[in-house]
Amino acid sequence: MSSIARYLHRKISGEDRERLHWDPQGGLYAGYKPPFGWTTKKRKYDGISQFNFYEEEYQSLDKIPSCVHPFFDEIDAFTNNLTRSVNKHLLTLLWKVLEMPDDYLWKNVESHGDIQSMKLFGRDNIWRYVKYSPGALVVNIGDTLELVSGGHFRATRHRVHNPPPSQETFERLSIVCFNGSRGDLRMQPSWESPLIKREGCFESQGAYKEFKALQDKGIPIPTNKEWREISIVNTRHPTDEPSFKEVYVDGVKMFETVNQGVRVLQPA
Repeated sequence: MSSIARYLHRKISGEDRERLHWDPQGGLYAGYKPPFGWTTKKRKYDGISQFNFYEEEYQSLDKIPSCVHPFFDEIDAFTNNLTRSVNKHLLTLLWKVLEMPDDYLWKNVESHGDIQSMKLFGRDNIWRYVKYSPGALVVNIGDTLELVSGGHFRATRHRVHNPPPSQETFERLSIVCFNGSRGDLRMQPSWESPLIKREGCFESQGAYKEFKALQDKGIPIPTNKEWREISIVNTRHPTDEPSFKEVYVDGVKMFETVNQGVRVLQPA
């Protein structure tokens, strides 16, 4: 699969780059991202190119670069194995923690993938690169899982970033699979979880605290689709010009935006 992904980036035609150009301002990452920023329009060069598949892209080869049409059976087989084998087992493991039926998360997820170096934001407020470990999976928990778990799982602050200077001349390829809950599900805890019923929710951290404040005000909680799309529209990339409000939290500079009435902080 890595060979096919590399082939796609090297052989995708100018026509397909234009025809399949992504539009994150529309709330989706689907299509081809050129190495010039994180918006629909061309920005500063960032060296990061992607091609993102959603379920819809699998319904028609018209939405797939023509250079990989001959390999689509292999792409489909790989994706199905990743989703139905590795991914399903991981979701089952996570949901056992909340003492819920093994297939609960599996029945309520949607996936998309993309064919890119990653950094994590530590508790000491320092960004660190994620080291490559052969055969290992890097698993990041997102806002949705933090919310449906009532804060028992915490979302991972992370960003896609240029490699360190010592690796700037190296090519780095990542194949990533994203899961989101069904679009019509509300961004709130799974109250039927025995663990949540017994121990309650963690209101002192991250995304859950912000959504709880929204609920306490009587404001309707957004659906996963609404939250996901507005989050994509307002995503800030390191190459972007500062456009969000700057705030300091415990002495650390953050960029603040408000999505669907929810205050969101991104490390500067």
